[in-house]
Amino acid sequence: MDFNIYLTVWNILIAISTIVGLTFGILLLFTNRKNKAANQFMAIVVIIMSLWLTWVYIADTKILDYYPRFTWFPITSYLLIVGPALYFYVRKLITPDFKLKKSDYLHFSPLLLDITFHGLQVFDSYHSGVPIHRTKTFELLSPILQLMAIISVAVYVILSIKKIKTFTLLLIENYSNSEKYKLTWLKRIVYFFGIMWLLWLPYTFIDYFFFEYQLNFKYYYPLYLIMGIVSVWMGMEAFLRPEYIIVHLKEPKNKKTVVIHDLEEKIAWLQEQMNQNLFFLNSELTLNTLAENLQIHPNLLSRIINEGTKKNFSDFINEYRVHTVIEKMKSKSYENITLIGMAHESGFNSKTSFYRTFKKFTNKTPSDYLKSIK
Repeated sequence: MDFNIYLTVWNILIAISTIVGLTFGILLLFTNRKNKAANQFMAIVVIIMSLWLTWVYIADTKILDYYPRFTWFPITSYLLIVGPALYFYVRKLITPDFKLKKSDYLHFSPLLLDITFHGLQVFDSYHSGVPIHRTKTFELLSPILQLMAIISVAVYVILSIKKIKTFTLLLIENYSNSEKYKLTWLKRIVYFFGIMWLLWLPYTFIDYFFFEYQLNFKYYYPLYLIMGIVSVWMGMEAFLRPEYIIVHLKEPKNKKTVVIHDLEEKIAWLQEQMNQNLFFLNSELTLNTLAENLQIHPNLLSRIINEGTKKNFSDFINEYRVHTVIEKMKSKSYENITLIGMAHESGFNSKTSFYRTFKKFTNKTPSDYLKSIK
């Protein structure tokens, strides 16, 4: 029997994305890095999607017509743990000392259901002599499995976003220069990952109810290619992004109300201390370090700032920095100093943070503001 492989531009692109995705997945899994424990969860996500695309490529190129039993290998039996793996990647990344508890392993228990479904399909394939994706069991169970995977991903994407938002709120309440710790890139990954999976809903619905789950692979090419691109992108973001230890912030378990007497006096005292000691010039200033310098409890300091100025800690400190930069702009002794130089001397630690914060308080970019006062 002649051995012919059905190749198209689409499945070649899918194959390329699969190889690159698997490469990044393996690198994330085995490379020793600061965030290795978190990266291993991301490796699970990328490898599972890449393995699924491997099966798609082999099936679409007709290789399974010659080796039908290849489908017995459980390379696609892990879809129900993709969501949990992404969620624990987020948790481990924002909480470096987080360790899985016994109860956390329950999140991965749907894997047993995945494997059971695969076993039933193998059984049908064995007796019918056809590849798994052409069995009646596959036609019956695959839509159910896909729907369960989509629901699972949706749930864990929501949980992941909540974790990121909680971390972000804690960050601005505790750090004055939080730019490098912000997880905008991670939120972007989670959103795109969720959207990609939601795209399967209309495809699965139309295929199942209008075509009796008989649509050819070619109709799914765009989705498969999107999955390949997203898996490569996620792997690249996790592996190539410069590593640093993300600050460990814990949300207070018991949020006791701190009674503040003479709030106006405390605000005046705090402002006097800021002006005299220039604590804001420390680019790594945090709520805890400022509280230590002022010899008061961080919770009390946070309440004074929040209730007395109606600002969070980050805005409270950065407002002093912006005013300091403006004073330098007006000073003749700083005429030969760049705006970035002024920003660093005033407590900012990055150009991005400086420009964003300055515009937030003045509604102008630093360069525009400088022109307006000259």
